[in-house]
Amino acid sequence: MEKEIKDMLSDIQSEIKKMNEKLEGVAKVSQNGDYTYTSDPNVSDDRN
Repeated sequence: MEKEIKDMLSDIQSEIKKMNEKLEGVAKVSQNGDYTYTSDPNVSDDRN
């Protein structure tokens, strides 16, 4: 039982690490201003 718990916690840590890496990528993109979506009402969105 203890081994299963340790394995599960290890899996959770691994998933959290992956999510943090993705979030760091998102933060870098947003800081560079290189993103597709905008909240500026003056910018048209022709994808619809």
